[in-house]
Amino acid sequence: RYIINIDNTGDGKADIAYRIRPRTKVMNADSFLYATGPVSYDAATGKYTNLNVQQRYDLTRVTFRSNGSLRSVNRIGRGLLSPPNNVGPKSTPDYASTLVPPAIHSLRGGGKVFVGQRDDPFFVDLGATFDLINIDAPGRPGIGLGDQGGGDDGLTGYNVHSIALQLPKTALTRKGGMPTDATSTNSTIGIWTSVERRVPMIVRRNGKARIGSKWTQVSRLGNPLVNEVIIPLGKKDRWNATKPSGDSRYLKHFTSPELAAAINLLFPGAVNAPTTNRQDLVAVLLKGLPPGTPTGLVTQIGTAPKIADMLRLNLAIAPS
Repeated sequence: RYIINIDNTGDGKADIAYRIRPRTKVMNADSFLYATGPVSYDAATGKYTNLNVQQRYDLTRVTFRSNGSLRSVNRIGRGLLSPPNNVGPKSTPDYASTLVPPAIHSLRGGGKVFVGQRDDPFFVDLGATFDLINIDAPGRPGIGLGDQGGGDDGLTGYNVHSIALQLPKTALTRKGGMPTDATSTNSTIGIWTSVERRVPMIVRRNGKARIGSKWTQVSRLGNPLVNEVIIPLGKKDRWNATKPSGDSRYLKHFTSPELAAAINLLFPGAVNAPTTNRQDLVAVLLKGLPPGTPTGLVTQIGTAPKIADMLRLNLAIAPS
């Protein structure tokens, strides 16, 4: 199951979580085909036609007490339809106009959800990045950073499997209020995603043992590239299995990032990035920006935030 976690107290633990549990059904298990013909949507039955592999999902809103115990579990969407993969114009004709709209669902209490393929919005020159950040040489003269031109978006034209959740702000804040003061640390929430899988376990009851299962976290992601370039290879499994509230054990990898040293080595004399005491990274990635910074932006949660890798969103700032 896929989980979107929200922390509105600053302790690095989920106060609210939205769980997405997908369920896949193969209509004809004796066929290898994904689609048996051009896929269309039948409004009368609420199903896609000619689609052999169909997927629906449940959406559950979970709230927690300060000690981490469950407060409430409410299923706000059951058996919601997910669209077919955008195979191509012959298999999935009129994908955007006819196949996607039935998979955009309104939620009880406000909001919408969509689980399916979307155009990848990220921009990265993957080839140059993995070639020791080859943005200027050798073999690629004139390549520059950002809008200097020449960069290649290796993701353009490709879809990513996405979970898009639109929610009222009042569903995410500590006391259900509408944040209006952008300078208040109560206006910010922290967000990260995690994935859990069922794993086998031995259950003993009345002296007898049987095989059961439990949900176990296998991955998480908050700020982009923290898992990829800050957490070292030997600690990634632990990182992916733990929650942001325990991120103080990784503090040295933020204050003395290997990436800064690597970039200095790759571009000697040109970058000169600080390699120690990176309190700027701690503020931006792990604690949030407190009131009074030169940016004027407040992303700190509460008055005593815990070190935790989360995306931070100040809900009192209007979208732009």
